[in-house]
Amino acid sequence: MTAPDGRGAGRSFLSGKGRPTPFSYIAAIGRPFRASGTAAVPVQRESAAPDEALARAIAQGQALEREGQRDAARRLYERALRDGTAKSTLHAAQLLRLVARTYMLDGNYAASADCAQVALTASEAAADEGGRGHAINILAIIEWKQGNLDEAQRLYLLARGSAHRAGEARLAAMTAS
Repeated sequence: MTAPDGRGAGRSFLSGKGRPTPFSYIAAIGRPFRASGTAAVPVQRESAAPDEALARAIAQGQALEREGQRDAARRLYERALRDGTAKSTLHAAQLLRLVARTYMLDGNYAASADCAQVALTASEAAADEGGRGHAINILAIIEWKQGNLDEAQRLYLLARGSAHRAGEARLAAMTAS
């Protein structure tokens, strides 16, 4: 798969080889996306209402994460992206944030940032301010862990602004200085 700017996007988790790329995750969402430069935006806004299958997949994945089985949790989240469990762009963005978190906790900051960036793009396209804030928060944590404190602070402030606009008290508290 090649990125719109002509760069090779690498192998995706879909083939089971290599690290994921933003474009492989966009393809995995399986929604009607159209390219816009190097970003993708959904053609239509979808329902944010969670369903049982998504809630079950997330609960199972989080249980695996708590047991230290991040690879298994990531595979479960990625399967939910591929198999239609994520029925909206908002659901896909949530799963992508969870995938990003697993990569971040494993120290794979490049893959984590890729996933968080796609989640951010999906959240922005769906006008989900809370999801936008959570994705930016992941990017801020990555920058902080890599010692890029000025960029981390800038991103935390953006995440905090999104949290306040969305009424996300928990996220606002996490990003407080």
